[in-house]
Amino acid sequence: MGELKRFVLRLTARSPLLIGDRRADTQYTESLDHIPGSRLRAAFARAILSDCPLFDPAEARDGRRWWVVYQGRPECEGCPWATWCRQFEEIRFTQATPGGARILPLTAMGCKVDCGRSGVMDTLLRRLAWQQRLRERPDEDWQPPRFNCVCGGRLENRGGWYDPRAARPVSGPRRQAFTRLMIDPIRGAAAQGQLYTLLPIAPGAEFTAQVEAPAPPPCAELRVGARTTTGWGRCAVVVTEADESEDVGERIGRFQAALEAARQAAGLGPARDVYLALTLLSPALVGPLPDGSPAQLGAAESRAILAAALGLDRLFPGAELAHAFTGYEMKGGWRLSDGGWAESRHYLVAGSVLVLRLRPGDAGELAERCARAERLGIGERTEDGFGQVEVCASYHVSEAVR
Repeated sequence: MGELKRFVLRLTARSPLLIGDRRADTQYTESLDHIPGSRLRAAFARAILSDCPLFDPAEARDGRRWWVVYQGRPECEGCPWATWCRQFEEIRFTQATPGGARILPLTAMGCKVDCGRSGVMDTLLRRLAWQQRLRERPDEDWQPPRFNCVCGGRLENRGGWYDPRAARPVSGPRRQAFTRLMIDPIRGAAAQGQLYTLLPIAPGAEFTAQVEAPAPPPCAELRVGARTTTGWGRCAVVVTEADESEDVGERIGRFQAALEAARQAAGLGPARDVYLALTLLSPALVGPLPDGSPAQLGAAESRAILAAALGLDRLFPGAELAHAFTGYEMKGGWRLSDGGWAESRHYLVAGSVLVLRLRPGDAGELAERCARAERLGIGERTEDGFGQVEVCASYHVSEAVR
């Protein structure tokens, strides 16, 4: 088996893209504004199997249809997809974001009246310092101040995308509306009340993802998403080798220094422990949770259960999930691969921030663990782009995103 290398995929939509997640109702379907890693894997599986002379759509392997399995027959020699086919289950995809943007964290806030003077600000460091003051001085009569804009108005939470290179929020891809009419199959005429609307991403949108694979994919075009048999989902593909990422150790050092400054502003002394902020760049699939209502658990116990369900104890032994700024979603659905029903599972939404507390130790070993967490992700199905994280992201330190 060949060693996996990291490549950058740049996809440009040549036709409308319908990347479905959930329908608002039976007559309205809006595309996601990004391409999940699982959709990229499905698109490449379709490309491999469509080019394979040995593939039989009616044949199921292990109860699954349209599943890539290397057969090792003479026809496989010389196939351009052979290296991908051999290691397809080992290949790792990230989600494809518009123009390579990143999701704004749940700690990002902006002026409620959009005065234009403060931009979008990240409030993580101040939240941490204030929460730590409440925990370290439980008997003190003190309440955290309210988040205010420089204009005097309130700050409110902001979502969307953020360009890490230009340090500013960016809009998502443009969508294009298509309204269609369903035909009654019995009468052969328009069915009453059966107008439906599709809102796919318009052609020209650009997306960027990364993939760990034994070789660059041998294709210049890919069909992504739904309705590909009607001409939708065509994407031009450009592949380049990924650049070396910024040193994680430097980010950790900047984050600790910024947190110390925030603690000092809150009237606290230096912290004795090391704090790591894990910001989710994509939704994280949480592992099995115990039965019972979370409302019956204390905050510390709930954080410990969440840390275990995400596998944080394996990546960072001895670490405590000290702070969590998260949102949850429940998702289930129908599996097309084997025709089964997928039970609903808990997902942490993209932009959630998990803050770990660790005892001081070897800085080099900690940086290696953080780099491994960024490469492998947290939670389940990380090979499909779930649970991507960035450790001590720079926008938490810079605070302002103009």
